[in-house]
Amino acid sequence: MGFGVALPGSFMLMGASMSVSWSYMRLLCPDMLAQASLTKPSALIVLLWQALLLIGWAWTAGFVVGSISKRTLWVSAVLCYSPCLLCVSQFRDASLPKSCLLLFLLPAIWGAHRGFRISKIGFSSALIIAIALTLMIVPTLSGSRLQALSPQNVLMNWALSVPAWYLVITARKPQRQQQLPA
Repeated sequence: MGFGVALPGSFMLMGASMSVSWSYMRLLCPDMLAQASLTKPSALIVLLWQALLLIGWAWTAGFVVGSISKRTLWVSAVLCYSPCLLCVSQFRDASLPKSCLLLFLLPAIWGAHRGFRISKIGFSSALIIAIALTLMIVPTLSGSRLQALSPQNVLMNWALSVPAWYLVITARKPQRQQQLPA
């Protein structure tokens, strides 16, 4: 089950990592900044927004993988890192370092470690994380200037938020069945 999150998640998180990297490059290069019709302060906001989303998405995906695949965590890790290594070896964009694909790894490892150790997050914490990540992707759906915050594909944003909502669902305490008097 964990590999069902790890494998597709690693591809989507690499895409989000690239988006963060491009935002950083845009901030450093005045020509790219002007081309994107952004000012330095707005480009900085975009970069911080994307970085927070990436950290949240990676951490929640890692937490889910760590909590549901305790016995097979190493298999999930291999399935996550194999596409990463393949993509890094095939990466040909001279303007960005190959390591830009792997920005999500540290938060994902941190999340997997936490998920492996505690298995379940509290309902209120899970709900806050899920709502925050969901609200952070809402501006990507509008036609506003904040649309630059979207890593190219709105569906990817929603798919990357699924692990956070999984945490909410699994954090709910099962209701006790009321016994009827006999």
